[in-house]
Amino acid sequence: MSHTVRYATSEEISHWDELLVRNPDGGALLQTRSFALTKALSGWNALYVVCEGASQPVYCLLYTSDAADEEDSV
Repeated sequence: MSHTVRYATSEEISHWDELLVRNPDGGALLQTRSFALTKALSGWNALYVVCEGASQPVYCLLYTSDAADEEDSV
């Protein structure tokens, strides 16, 4: 079986938390849209992705930060 990972559509992002609770683990607080918006205040960017190919899609957030690329970041 092949699996794919793609960016979420704007429609999926607008319903993110509703989709997140459908994940096999029931979703996680650190993957919610409100947590992503809170992290954005500290310079983190959330990438909304959907993993497909299993019995159901899995909704995930990947966090990036420009500071993470700096030599003196923690």
